[in-house]
Amino acid sequence: MEDALDGLAEVALEHLELVVIDLDVEDNAQVIFETLNARGTALRASDLIKNALFRTLQDGTDDIEGLYTRYWEPLEADQWQKEVRVGRLTRPRLDVFVGYFLTVLLQREVQVHQLFPQARGYFDGDKEAAAEFLREMSRYANVYSGIDDRSIASDLEKIALDRLEIVDTQTIMPVLLWLFANSGGAQRERALALLEAYLVRRAICRITPKNYNRLFLELTRKLESASVSADVVVERFLVGQRSDSGVWPTDAQIVADMSRLQLYRLLKRDRLQRLLLALENELTTEQTEPVPPSKKLSVEHLMPQAWHEHWRLDAGDNVEEDRRDELVHTIGNLTLITGKLNSSISNGAWITKRESLLKHSALTLNRSLPDIWDSDAIEQRSRMLAGVATRIWPRPDEAPAHDEISDGDRELRPDRDRSVTTTRSRRPSRPSTRARRDIGQHIVSAFEDLGVGQFLTIGEIGRAPSEEYPANDLPSQGAIAARLFPKNGRPSTVPGVESAIVNGRRGARKLPEA
Repeated sequence: MEDALDGLAEVALEHLELVVIDLDVEDNAQVIFETLNARGTALRASDLIKNALFRTLQDGTDDIEGLYTRYWEPLEADQWQKEVRVGRLTRPRLDVFVGYFLTVLLQREVQVHQLFPQARGYFDGDKEAAAEFLREMSRYANVYSGIDDRSIASDLEKIALDRLEIVDTQTIMPVLLWLFANSGGAQRERALALLEAYLVRRAICRITPKNYNRLFLELTRKLESASVSADVVVERFLVGQRSDSGVWPTDAQIVADMSRLQLYRLLKRDRLQRLLLALENELTTEQTEPVPPSKKLSVEHLMPQAWHEHWRLDAGDNVEEDRRDELVHTIGNLTLITGKLNSSISNGAWITKRESLLKHSALTLNRSLPDIWDSDAIEQRSRMLAGVATRIWPRPDEAPAHDEISDGDRELRPDRDRSVTTTRSRRPSRPSTRARRDIGQHIVSAFEDLGVGQFLTIGEIGRAPSEEYPANDLPSQGAIAARLFPKNGRPSTVPGVESAIVNGRRGARKLPEA
């Protein structure tokens, strides 16, 4: 304790410096504050906006303290100062909101570094404009909080907002802000349902979201200027998307993609869980006890990921072997169960696993599983679940149909791999050329969600999309084999895995973390 007090005293007496600036009557404290800060540590955009607002309001505004107390002081609460993640970065929640608010207010896209100059340009010394800006910012901040905690949403809107998180995009927030600030009732509920159906269908088919910022900015402008109800604007706008990148997938496309896409590898785990919960809730009838959403439910493979080891086929059954490899990560082979049940039945025989699911699981997803679980059963269940998805997220008949969605319009890299690669390796980005991509990182990515000791064949590793090798440009099995089984006879240098041969099949096994 004495050492701590001595240290504190030393800092206070010898290292702490206090700067005092005496102001004359003519000096403007806000101008000095902004000028000094420009030469030091950068302030948050919201701090600079606050300073500019009240500098504009202070001359000639009688009730400046009242304006501050009513409109700005609530924005200094702890909830607004918390760091939230936007993409790969974290920013103060208030600054994140300011970006969405300015997009709605100015009807144009505002980059992070432009928040303060764009806001200041709106009122630019005009007291009336500054007061209006302050009131509108406060109003939209309340709406933003109400969307976050669902307090301003109806029961149907709460469901829609929860399911929109399957999409995992923040670019729709300006549209949501506008809808909740300027519309209501059945019209708003229908507008949200249309947005949900459009976006979730596209997420299931992995259609690229790269143009969503421009798409939703344009929709916000149409909502602002429209003379018809919000739901009509949203429907006309989404149905009117004619480009391949704006396609609204048909029922047939949903069935085809849910039957073949390896959604377990492509979707983040929480997004996949929300998708399965939505399917479960649709399957639940009035005669069925409802099961509330729970993060305690984990995604389970009905046929084990390591089926080569635990569900062996007869030698030479190459057709079924290839089908299993293609289908094991599709939606038809996935379900939700508790973590404890998962650990007890994960790699068990189907007869035992099915018996445990029927005995312990209350989910409708798990109550109609057949006696035999093979590739045919997985494909049949995928088609069934796809039919459920088309009921949950209906598509207007007027929406244009596209015969085929090209891989160029899809996002076929796993969502998880982008963050995993950034966090683990922190390598600089690589040019998109096969010669310079990292086959070792691709192998590491294939084992990302597997347990210690699990084995993958070279073929399975090759079919697992990654950031290095997306689904439309997978690596050759020869390249994987060369990395796992070097010609010089030395052990593989791929971190976290060891080369292995199981039942005559070459591949790799996941090692415990060092």
